[in-house]
Amino acid sequence: MVRGMISAQPDMQNEQLHATYRNLCDSVAAFTDIFETADDSVELLYDCFMTCLCCHHFVTRRIGRSNFMFPLQILKLHLLCLPVLKGKTFDARVAQRLAAALSASTGPSNFFRSAFTPAELELCERLANANLSVVTSTVATFVFDQNARSPFLPCAKLTELVRGSKQ
Repeated sequence: MVRGMISAQPDMQNEQLHATYRNLCDSVAAFTDIFETADDSVELLYDCFMTCLCCHHFVTRRIGRSNFMFPLQILKLHLLCLPVLKGKTFDARVAQRLAAALSASTGPSNFFRSAFTPAELELCERLANANLSVVTSTVATFVFDQNARSPFLPCAKLTELVRGSKQ
């Protein structure tokens, strides 16, 4: 199932988290093949990934949509440019939950952290501890700062968020 979701992302072949998910699937498949070859009495019928219930719910609700992305892929995009689609940004609750997972006490051993810059990881720590009502404006300020505080922003909604966060 995960392998099918990855193959449904043909335009993201060079994106870092896409490659990470693809490599995980390939590693699991290789291990399964080696394990089955070593013991002929064992046949593994499928490869299995474990996920938290929140991510599972997120994925199952969005799997049929065009431009499907995994939660961490969307978080990365969110931190890079705070995209506004149909007048909405990424759900602050989900962003905060993912940020908390990336900055948890087991954080350094979480290899998904390698897909994020030190500045993004620092932002994740702030988001994890922030009040939910300021998550989006905190990300807007971060995007604004990362883009050299340029007055030229890609959309009016982002401009409003940046202005609102400066007051």
